[in-house]
Amino acid sequence: MLDAGQDRHIRPDSDGEPIVDSSQDYTLLLGYENTTHTVIRFKRNLDTCDMKDDFPITESELGM
Repeated sequence: MLDAGQDRHIRPDSDGEPIVDSSQDYTLLLGYENTTHTVIRFKRNLDTCDMKDDFPITESELGM
C-alpha cells in the first residue's frame, strides 16, 4: 500500500522503517501504485534548509 503522506528519511546505519522528519518540506501532488509500478509526484524547494534530514537538490548527480 502506498503511503507517501509524510516527509521521511532513513539513516545509513538503520534497517528499520523511515523516520518522520521534524520539518515536513514537500507537497504530494500525485500518488498511485499498480501491480508493476509505484508513482509519486511531489514538489519541494531545491534547498529546504533542513540540514538535519534533507539533502539539497543540486546540478550534480543525485541517485535515488
